[in-house]
Amino acid sequence: MTLNAVPVSVLSVTVHVQYPSKILLAIGKVSGSFEIWLFDISSREFDKLGSYYAHDYVVSVFPLFFWS
Repeated sequence: MTLNAVPVSVLSVTVHVQYPSKILLAIGKVSGSFEIWLFDISSREFDKLGSYYAHDYVVSVFPLFFWS
């Protein structure tokens, strides 16, 4: 995994009731992009779910996802 040191403008943390061992992180960067990460508490592993450019859009991160 590569770590980038960049200013963060928004951080959203979501825990689903049915999956308390998994945490979704939405990290908004000053550049206008944001990344979605899934953290598995039991295995202590991060998985990057996606990286998106949203500089020209209004982004709402609540609710972040509807898990089924």
